[in-house]
Parts: sequence; C-alpha cells; structure tokens
Amino acid sequence: MIDAKSLVGKDGLYPDDIAETLANADPEKKSMLLKIGKAVVDHDRYDKAMTWLNDIYSEHGTGRESSVGLLYGEPGVGKSTVLRMFAAKRAGPFETSQGSRRPVVLVEVPANPKETHLFDAFLIALGAEHLCVGDAEDRKRAVETQLRLQHVHLAILDEFTHVIEDRSEYFTKKAVRQLKGLINGGTCQFVFAGTNKLVGLHSVYKQINRRTDGDFLLTCFGWDDEDDREEWIGVLETIEDALTIPASPALTDEVRARNLHKATKGNINNLMKLLFRATAIAYDEGDTELTDVVFADAVEFRRRGDGKLVNPFGRSRRRVRKPTLSEMPPDAETEMTGLRKGNRQDRDSFSKR
Repeated sequence: MIDAKSLVGKDGLYPDDIAETLANADPEKKSMLLKIGKAVVDHDRYDKAMTWLNDIYSEHGTGRESSVGLLYGEPGVGKSTVLRMFAAKRAGPFETSQGSRRPVVLVEVPANPKETHLFDAFLIALGAEHLCVGDAEDRKRAVETQLRLQHVHLAILDEFTHVIEDRSEYFTKKAVRQLKGLINGGTCQFVFAGTNKLVGLHSVYKQINRRTDGDFLLTCFGWDDEDDREEWIGVLETIEDALTIPASPALTDEVRARNLHKATKGNINNLMKLLFRATAIAYDEGDTELTDVVFADAVEFRRRGDGKLVNPFGRSRRRVRKPTLSEMPPDAETEMTGLRKGNRQDRDSFSKR
C-alpha cells in the first residue's frame, strides 16, 4: 500500500513547492497532478505491517496484560500511512447500545512535548478536548477513564520519537513512567511509532522487552537485495497506471528503475514527490513524455544546493533568467555595507580624511 497522500504532512498541508504548484495550476494541470496524489498501491511490505498491527490489536481481551510494540523506520518509508490506513478501518467512534466505542485511537505526538501536551494529544484523539484541564496527573486519569469508557483495544502513539529526540533523557524517562501506569493497567494494547531512534525505549523502559511480541522495522527498498528489487519494480509497474504523462522509457525499464531508486534511495515518499514534480515540469515545458531530461530537472529541483547529490538522470535543462535591474526599498539596509540611506554624519568613519 502506497498512499500518495503522503505528499501531505500531518498538518494536512503539502510541502511549500507542491502547495504552490497546485495553487497556481490551471484546472487541467491540477487534475493531472491530483491523480498522482490520490493513487494507492497495495504491496507486500505494507501488508506485513498491517498484519503485525492486527496481531497486536487482536490480543486485546485475551486475558493477557497489555503488550507493547514498536513500529519504526527512517522518515518517508510509510509508517504514518500504514497507521492511518489501519486506524481508518477501526477507529470509529461507533455508536452502540452500550455507548460510543473507539476500538483504535491514533495519537499524534506533538514536537517538543511537555507531559501535559502528551496527554492532551491523547484526549484530543479520543474526542475529549474538554478534559484538557488540570495538571499532568489530572489529564492522565482522564485519559485512562476515556480509554475504558470508549472500549479502546489499541492505542497508537505516532511520532513518539519526539519524546526521545526533542527532550532530555530525564523527561523521556518521566514521560514513559507516566505512560507505564496506563500500560500496567491492562486497559489496551500499545504501539509506539517513530524513527529508528525509537528503539531507545528498550533501555528507557526495560519492561517493553518483557511485554513485547516483537517490533516491526519498516525499511526502504534495497536494490542489491533481489526480493527488494523485484518488489520495487512491481511498485513502479503499478504506479505507472497513475501517470497522466507516460514515462519513456517505462518506469519498469531496468536502467530507469535503478535511476529512480538512486534518486529516491528506495524511499516511497521521495518517489511520489519526484513523480509529482516531474509531471508538473513536463506539463509546463510541453513535454509529452517523462524522459530522462524531465526527471533530471525534477531531481535538480529537489537538490536545493546539495552538492553531494549525484543526478542519476544526467544534466538537466539549464534555464537562464534574463537579468533585470531593480532598487532596494528606500529604508532597507544593504548586505554590502549595512548602511542606511541618509545624510552622512561627521562621526562616520567615511567622512574622515
């Protein structure tokens, strides 16, 4: 499963250049780009992640204590996409004769969180924003109550690496101790998701080793691994159906597939953005096919001054803008002198002979 909506961040916004492209696109171009942006591809790697999540979810109510699992991998491999797709099918809330039920709650951990922020994120995900009052202990009790009242089977804390990376080790241990009470209560199962640094939780909270049924590492596609390479080409073959401007040679051509892998490092998020940008460039230039030159242009756009990035598609088209002459605003300082326009004073060093 590749959800090209991964172009959109957690805040529901596109990266600046993609947002600008869509905002300024004529209806035809926008329609073409949104077709890429709505494409979904099912594949084995994500299916395994979904099965792993379902196994943890299914353990709820078996009489065992809460188990904890870590879902981790480098940015862009699709962790959040998997979690959103999994939660979308089970999250609810579902209204029943026994009240509102929310089998799965997906919590977005904010950057640089405080304890209260962490529990507020929980309460917001549970639809109980009105309980975001009091100190951390008050909020923690409110979360525990809501987990029980809404019959939550699985709580997923996405981007939990913020607790490890953005704050001190002292804070991490304190925050985990707060969550430990929820886990020990056996209310529901827990999944923590984030980057590779998430494995540091094993040393911070050693009981994870006892409670875990195994973590899940979601990786980029490799090229040297035969199975990974075959799956990568299979993904490209499926994505080709979503292209509104055909690729020439095809995405699945061995050289083209390898170059796409080099340009994106086998990262799905990078791949979808590259295809989006290449399609936009081809449309603007009047190209009828996504050639190596078009992809070279798209890679150069992403380079953003990174001299270490080697363009696997060769040289891009060099667009030289005709120089124009303009003036600085009346009161602006210049980078050359730092001086403002105005009358020279006697104290100025330039006035001295």
